[in-house]
Amino acid sequence: MRKIYQDLQDKIPEIVDLKIKDEWVSVTEAARIIGVDKGTVSRWANERLIADNVETGRNRRIRLTSVLLLKYMREQNARQKDVDDILQDIEKENPQYALKSL
Repeated sequence: MRKIYQDLQDKIPEIVDLKIKDEWVSVTEAARIIGVDKGTVSRWANERLIADNVETGRNRRIRLTSVLLLKYMREQNARQKDVDDILQDIEKENPQYALKSL
């Protein structure tokens, strides 16, 4: 996941040909946006899963675009898991539709 995130983070300037005034959000606000505990966001920031985070005194600030990108990636992973579960159910009920390995 870290490699995918970094690749996407690096491509943002290529994808968006606009000058975006990025905002900084607190760990609490980032956690609310992503839908996780603020301790999780702090851990991700320490592990550099959320890029572009800075500490100002005792407060950590994170770029909003990094937060939104991580939220999008988590949503996409959840959707893919749902699709995989549906396909697995179909294959169990109808073995003739099972996808064959190459």
